[in-house]
Amino acid sequence: CKDLQTSLISGMSAEDLSSDVLETVKRVQENDPLLWSISLKYENIYDHGARLFAEALKGNTHVEKVVFWGVAIKVAGIAALADTIRLSTKLVSLELFNNALLDEGVTLLAGALKSNTTLERLNLERTQCTSAGVIAVAKALETNEKLLSLCLNVNNVGVEGSRALADMLRVNTTLTTLSLWESQVMTQGALYLADALKSNVGLKTLNVRENGIADEGLTAFMEAIKFNVTITELRLEDNPQFGDYPPLLEQIKTVLADPVRAAWASGEADTKPACEIPLEHRD
Repeated sequence: CKDLQTSLISGMSAEDLSSDVLETVKRVQENDPLLWSISLKYENIYDHGARLFAEALKGNTHVEKVVFWGVAIKVAGIAALADTIRLSTKLVSLELFNNALLDEGVTLLAGALKSNTTLERLNLERTQCTSAGVIAVAKALETNEKLLSLCLNVNNVGVEGSRALADMLRVNTTLTTLSLWESQVMTQGALYLADALKSNVGLKTLNVRENGIADEGLTAFMEAIKFNVTITELRLEDNPQFGDYPPLLEQIKTVLADPVRAAWASGEADTKPACEIPLEHRD
């Protein structure tokens, strides 16, 4: 793979990239019609490897899915990938799980989302971003009409990030799945999200497990599904404050499991489900 070594920028070397990585880059460069998915998990490609892939993908017309889990990409590498994503007309799914992208890298990706018209799935779990990066992504999704699934699990989304995502959900009608497991949403963030669900017409799955959400947040979600007939999965487990209020959780699950609701959400039914549920309070 000497041609790949010479394409590295000055000061970089391909010697620390495995033969499998270099061979995969070569296949992307050559536009191999049999290669539609790149999957590298816990095999370091570093920033210079990310640059190689970014450059190779620019002329590729077959790769639809890229999975880079724990491959030691940081801001410089994601900057190159973001430039490619911005103009991509083929990429549908991008998973960057467990890479230290930080707010700067996530913000660069957010910028790419503003002009990308093909990406449907974006996994940013464990990318060490805070509310600043989340706010940038949320702003991008206010106008992006293609992304269907966003995963921000195990990041510091926080209350302000939750508020930005809630603002996005009020105007975005395309996103169907939002996952915020263990992301410091807290009760106030849950209140923002629940209020947004009252008017959102696209989201089908929301995961807010393990987020320090107290009973007030749970009650707000229960109230929200009285208005929202599109959402069919609401993950609220592992919020320890719910320990003395299990009937509400079961009631929410019962309402969301209604087959008429599922049929309506999927467009298979003409009859809108009845979504009013009685509020119950603890003694």
